[in-house]
Amino acid sequence: MKHLFIAAAVLLLGGVVGYLAQSFNLFVITISVGYFWLFFGFVYYQVESFKYLTAHKLLDGQVRFTSEASAGQVIGIIVLGLVIITILTFVLGLIFFVLFNVFATGGGFTGSVLFGALAVIFGYLAFIVLLGAVVTVLISAPALGHYVDTFSVENTKPLEQIHQRTGDHIADADGFADALDIGGAF
Repeated sequence: MKHLFIAAAVLLLGGVVGYLAQSFNLFVITISVGYFWLFFGFVYYQVESFKYLTAHKLLDGQVRFTSEASAGQVIGIIVLGLVIITILTFVLGLIFFVLFNVFATGGGFTGSVLFGALAVIFGYLAFIVLLGAVVTVLISAPALGHYVDTFSVENTKPLEQIHQRTGDHIADADGFADALDIGGAF
């Protein structure tokens, strides 16, 4: 958590120094640095805690797990994904702005302004819906891939002895929960 504490100190000292120096520019710069450090601290904490917890897992006293995930690599994935998303957002926004202006000033038919406004609204809604998919493709999946690529299992031979036990017979549900694959929906 050292980077989170450093970020908190930078934010606190930035606010105090900015107030005492009566410098808005100094205040904005130090607060911006503090927020970027806080972002780095959250990612660093997530990666390092995953590595720590993974290193301290032991299955049946024989099977060990290790992770060599890198906070710098994960931050690089996030930053690259955010840059690509920002560029795509700018390009799509520019396209919709041009389309709206073409329809609004075209005057080819009386409903052109309404048609242009509806096109922009539906384009915006489609963008919001697709943003989740783009974040998954450009940030979440590559970050998860990095975790998976750096994860290893030592002494896998005892894993062959693990089997699922037979299900209990419950009079109430009678397998109804097995018919609904709730986990598969996610």
